[in-house]
Amino acid sequence: MGFHHICSNALALLPDSRPRARIVGPKIADMEKGICDLHTVIVKLRKLFYKMNTLIESMEDLLAEAYRAKGWKWVSEEPLWLTWTLETFVSSIPELLAPYHRSLKTNEELVTKLRRHSTSFQDSREIIAKWVEQAWLEEDGWKFRWEGICAIEVERWNG
Repeated sequence: MGFHHICSNALALLPDSRPRARIVGPKIADMEKGICDLHTVIVKLRKLFYKMNTLIESMEDLLAEAYRAKGWKWVSEEPLWLTWTLETFVSSIPELLAPYHRSLKTNEELVTKLRRHSTSFQDSREIIAKWVEQAWLEEDGWKFRWEGICAIEVERWNG
C-alpha cells in the first residue's frame, strides 16, 4: 500500500464538512432585494419631492391670481385664518423644500454606499442609522415647523 492510498483512506474516515445548505447565495439574494427595495423607496421619495415642489410653485400662481382678483392689500394684510396672510403663507412654505431635498440627496448617497459589495457589515449598520436619524427633518420638516402653526392658525386643524 502506498502513501497516497493510506492518506485517501484516512480522509474518507473524516466526516463530510461540506455545507449541507446553501448559505452565501441566499444571503446575497436577500441583500440585492434589500437594495432594490431601497431604490424603490428612493424613486417614491423623488416623486413625492417633485410633487411637493410643483404644489409649492403653484401657490405662487395662486398668490398672483389672488392679487389680480382681490388686490395687494387683501393679499398682504388680510389674515387667511388668524394672523397669517396669503402672502406670508406662500412666501414661507418654500422653506419646507430644503430639508426634504437634503433628505432625498442623503438617502440617494446612502443607497449608493450600501450598493457596493465591499461595504462592511459595520459600515452598513452605520449607513442605516444615518438614514433613520436625519435630524434636519425633525428640526425643519413639516411636523416641527408647520404642525404647530397650522394648529393655531387654521380653524379645526386638529379636529
